[in-house]
Amino acid sequence: MAFDFPASPVIGQSTQGYVWDGQKWGKPSRGDAHVAATPPASPLAGDLWWNSSTGVMYVWSGTVWAVVSDPGGVFTGAAGVDAYAYSGMQVNGSMEVSQQYGTTAQTAGGPVIDGWEHTYSGGMVLSSATSPSPIIAGISSTLFTTIPTAKLTLGVGDYAIWIHKIEGYRMARLGWGYSTAKSVTICFWTAHARTGTFSGVVRNASVTRSRAFTYTQNVAGTAEYKTVTIPGCTDGTWNTTNGVGMSIVFSMGAYSTLLAPTTTQWYSTNYLGAVGQVNAVASTADVFRISGLLVLPGTQAPTAAQSPFAMRPYGQELETCQRYFQKWNPFLVSGYNSAGTFVYAAVPLVPPMRASPAIAYGGPVYSNASAFATTGTSSSSVFRPQITITALGYGYGVANIELDARLP
Repeated sequence: MAFDFPASPVIGQSTQGYVWDGQKWGKPSRGDAHVAATPPASPLAGDLWWNSSTGVMYVWSGTVWAVVSDPGGVFTGAAGVDAYAYSGMQVNGSMEVSQQYGTTAQTAGGPVIDGWEHTYSGGMVLSSATSPSPIIAGISSTLFTTIPTAKLTLGVGDYAIWIHKIEGYRMARLGWGYSTAKSVTICFWTAHARTGTFSGVVRNASVTRSRAFTYTQNVAGTAEYKTVTIPGCTDGTWNTTNGVGMSIVFSMGAYSTLLAPTTTQWYSTNYLGAVGQVNAVASTADVFRISGLLVLPGTQAPTAAQSPFAMRPYGQELETCQRYFQKWNPFLVSGYNSAGTFVYAAVPLVPPMRASPAIAYGGPVYSNASAFATTGTSSSSVFRPQITITALGYGYGVANIELDARLP
């Protein structure tokens, strides 16, 4: 049987069950799908090709491969990522805010920058600070630790860790302690000098619940993006007000009894990491670098390309940090009064602090006055510094004031 095909067909035109693909008449394409780094040979109109190298999907029109979807073009922009920034439970995840010490390295255990503290035991010495040298474009600061005094073999009770504490109000949405507890996803960048398996822990304030996680530094000193999802804890006590809700521990090394046997369950033990963790304080060449922390409710996370867009702006992050710590340099109290009496100021705290802060007065300078102190009526929303007038008349005091309401 012979068919009389049209002399000048257009692509997609059908006749007698055959379709013109631009070159020949043939049976309709089955719309085959191909997965490869290179396009398939002799495709038919309607065939799909997913480029396994770039993630771009194409369809064969009969003459060209036309782009159907381009993840690189659709999903790497800032659009839609603001939800991650808003939902992030972390404080100072971009490591930019350092009110107390600036970029000065700290060796004593305790706070280093806002929201982050290091602590260690066992004879090693850690030196930690924030650096304006980014490990990844788009996130301007990096938290890092060097090891001036190393500990090649960790003994009983030895550990070196970073702790990031999250207030109960910020993590209450997870509903931990109940059967409906939601997962949490932790995202961050690392560029450790040592390769291998690193670990961390999520734990409650009383350290009666902990769950370990692991991640791998594949290439020494190279920025790598990590995401870890922790199933919600359905038991235990989790603070949902202004105390410590949960802490995230990043381990540089810990003795074996301080490491969780697995990462697949919640324990009632205060673990500091997971079995298999490298000793990242074994050499003075070790450097621990972390940046761009996000702590998100649920199981979704931004891609590596999106993560810088999920960092909150500096001004907003500074205000968040000032709930826990504020620094006033310098601060003046002055007035006229009789000898031995007080002059004080009533200063609103903006934003209000987590709790009534501990107040320290540094480097005071006086004229006809002395004894910076805080009146008993200070609170989380106002503080009242005072000085004592020496002799009848005008006097003043100037000091650097630190207000500390950090999570214990």
